[in-house]
Amino acid sequence: MEFAIGDSHSTFFEQSGIMKSHWLGPINTATIYQLLSRDLDLYSLKEILATSDHYVNVGAAKWQFPDGIYTTENIKQNDIVIFCYGFNDIQKNINKYAANSYKEEIAGLIHKYLKLLKEYEKRFKITCIPCSIPPNTSPKPEGVIGNFSYGISGDFSTNGTSEERHSYNVYGNKIIKESCISYGLKFLNLYDIISDPNGFLKKEYTTDYVHLQWDNKELVDKIKKLLDEIVFNGLF
Repeated sequence: MEFAIGDSHSTFFEQSGIMKSHWLGPINTATIYQLLSRDLDLYSLKEILATSDHYVNVGAAKWQFPDGIYTTENIKQNDIVIFCYGFNDIQKNINKYAANSYKEEIAGLIHKYLKLLKEYEKRFKITCIPCSIPPNTSPKPEGVIGNFSYGISGDFSTNGTSEERHSYNVYGNKIIKESCISYGLKFLNLYDIISDPNGFLKKEYTTDYVHLQWDNKELVDKIKKLLDEIVFNGLF
């Protein structure tokens, strides 16, 4: 089977019906930093997530699990797993902790990340595919009420200017693309499809200015085509 796992952007794949997904925010592994600091058992994600505080106290999202029960099956040997990470690192952490040395910080972080994915391939006998870091969140439109500078709902506060975060995005994706070659990993580059010339998520592809619009047929078809060409060799 095919899975997408990681931050909340990974849920697009499930919502759009492309493949199953595990959103790892409930177990605090929604950033590369957190992923590197935890021993994630990919074979037990269903049980780990179903018993997390989030799903016990809040419940499962209706779009994903209408009955309120976590049903996405565990990852198994020979599965293909797309890792959707980097958004929270870029939007919230790099400027806060390493604005003056962002290139060194991003390069070091990504090399540790890709090294971990290679270890996951060996440990779990799966194929790991890192996805590009998503574009910047768009500034909140005029007239929208809320305490957040970006997006229209949820905790989308950011650190650094749009220009700074855009430079982090571009550099981070450059390092991922180049490093995947040396690590022997395929790279799913959605960034060129979903970003506008200013480095924001294209407005026609989002309803909250942060996440991809799962029912946008044009967007879904573009991503399926890219997956077919680069990743799955005829799956779709």
